[in-house]
Amino acid sequence: MDCLRELWSLLKSKKCEATIQVQVPKQKHRNARTALCEVRFSDFIMNRPHNYCEGKVKNPPDLNVYAVFISEIECPKDNEPIA
Repeated sequence: MDCLRELWSLLKSKKCEATIQVQVPKQKHRNARTALCEVRFSDFIMNRPHNYCEGKVKNPPDLNVYAVFISEIECPKDNEPIA
């Protein structure tokens, strides 16, 4: 979906607002570890679908929403970064 790619691009372009540590539990092929992650966020307008069928609500408004993107930095070489 193009709109989803646009949202990811928007979030990745925002500056890092905070860093957090996340406890990653042990999994089948991965040891438990603490991941250092960046937090980015942005507000955006979600337009109503073009194929909206009028029902109980006529012409629903566009929504002002926030999206949050958390991605791992400095991931160990033998692990896949969490995102």
